[in-house]
Amino acid sequence: MPEFTELGYNYKLSDIAAAIMRVQLRRLSALTDRRSKIAASYAQQLGDVPGLTVPVEPDDRQHAWQSYLVTLDPDVDRGAVATELRSRGIGCNFGTYASHLQPVYGETNPCPTSKDLFERHLAIPMHANLTDDAVDRVAAAVRAALAR
Repeated sequence: MPEFTELGYNYKLSDIAAAIMRVQLRRLSALTDRRSKIAASYAQQLGDVPGLTVPVEPDDRQHAWQSYLVTLDPDVDRGAVATELRSRGIGCNFGTYASHLQPVYGETNPCPTSKDLFERHLAIPMHANLTDDAVDRVAAAVRAALAR
């Protein structure tokens, strides 16, 4: 896990990034619709896997699915699962960081839920250009990794 010892800010948006953003905003609905379909496929394929919990989208909300984080049971070795996925050419990473654990913030409130989820979340591939075959391949690899 990277450690941040100094607080920093970067609010700059380059002209190129702004131009790309303008084009992408026109496609926002299509991009979020595709991500929602991918999330639904992951949920369907991974929802019954022992040792893993998929995210839930409440009926009264619309998730943007910027990331897809599965939560591993406490007895599952996240590092071993990640190693298995990477050995199959599937990128994955920590889910979200527990910011209160970063040295830059010093001693803070313990935030046990944040710490627990940081240790158990695993981000699997999520982007609007994932094909159905790629989603199936990722789901199969996650299932296999958890079966070990």
